[in-house]
Amino acid sequence: MSADRDTQSAELVILSDGSVSYTERFTVRVPVDFDLSDYPFDRQQIRLVVSSSWDRRHVLYRANEAPPAPAGALEISGWTVGASSFGLVDTPETAETAHSAIAAVVAITRKPAEAIKTTIVPLILMLIVLTLVAHTEIDGRIQSILVALLAFVAFHTIIADDLPGLDEIVILDVLVFLGYAMAVVSLAEAVVVQRLSGDETRSALVARVERWNRIGVAAGALLLLGFALIAFT
Repeated sequence: MSADRDTQSAELVILSDGSVSYTERFTVRVPVDFDLSDYPFDRQQIRLVVSSSWDRRHVLYRANEAPPAPAGALEISGWTVGASSFGLVDTPETAETAHSAIAAVVAITRKPAEAIKTTIVPLILMLIVLTLVAHTEIDGRIQSILVALLAFVAFHTIIADDLPGLDEIVILDVLVFLGYAMAVVSLAEAVVVQRLSGDETRSALVARVERWNRIGVAAGALLLLGFALIAFT
């Protein structure tokens, strides 16, 4: 095994027919590739294969008479452990140079309560605040939108710290980027309205821009939440 392991116990028995029985209990830390495209509601399948550097002519794994531990006996912090399987990897009987191997497969699901508390609820609150800001007086609206935009940046930074470096964009990135877009559009509208508000001849235009901005921000927030519900179910 290429990963570092810590042997807890080992037993070597030489049988009367000359064969050797070796039993070892150990702990090991191995890297696992996760598909995080559905983060924070992702489901993963962990497959661990144990094999020897010796081929099956010298080392042959045999299934234990005792059944494998049920899924309830496995605990992973922040995850719900689902179905698990444990057994020998099929190898052709004629391939003497093939390696005997044991495979363990465990299905895990990220606990939704933790994800909702740390990710979804803050995102919804920021969208609500951004929607309400569109109904405030123009004098303080720009400052409020800037605060909301900075909140999105801080929120995205916190989420990024919890994730490994990814080459692809996950669903949560799309939601945050859409939040950025809503904040930027609202900021641009507030700047335009502030510049036009001093011209009384354009008061009707300002009123229309204000009305359409409020409708657009509310519709954008609803679409964003709807997209989140569809993407995470």
